[in-house]
Amino acid sequence: MTLAIVVAAITGASMPLNAAVAAPAAPSTVEVVRTSLTATRIDQAIANQHGYKVIVRNGGLDSVKVADHPITQDPVVTPLDAPVVYGNCGVSFLYYARSAPRKAIVHTGFDLNTIPPSVLGSWTVAVTDNAGVGSRTWTPSLGWSWDTTWDTTHSVGGYSVAQVTNGYVVLADGRVCVSGNPWQHTYL
Repeated sequence: MTLAIVVAAITGASMPLNAAVAAPAAPSTVEVVRTSLTATRIDQAIANQHGYKVIVRNGGLDSVKVADHPITQDPVVTPLDAPVVYGNCGVSFLYYARSAPRKAIVHTGFDLNTIPPSVLGSWTVAVTDNAGVGSRTWTPSLGWSWDTTWDTTHSVGGYSVAQVTNGYVVLADGRVCVSGNPWQHTYL
């Protein structure tokens, strides 16, 4: 099989996992789908715990390293719609392909393009077929990249979809980076 790497900026466009699964034409390639990993807010408690001070810069939130130990800082008050400065954290990805009759493999994770590493997070993938939805949640390891593999077994054959439904990591500077929810389909 040909492996095509598809870079997609899926922003809000995700396939509903609880909808009836239709069967489109069989794909001719297997894809690794990549979406953005975007900072949506700053967790001040995490930032302060790792020696970062949360500041307002150019009307948005940012954090700067001020110590090699935890610091104490009064809460930073900003408008609710204040943007997070430096919102691009990297990419999230998902690969989903048939491995045997009624079996498939999910490979998912993230790659950061940031200086501070991740210090905590959660990653959930849901797999939908004509029999229903199953999901699995992981706690990513700390660092700049993480990936995992899940071998799925299905009670039915046919069209199936896998999607990152809740993926996020919190960086040492407090930025909460959220997956763009990549999804992929295969035939079981």
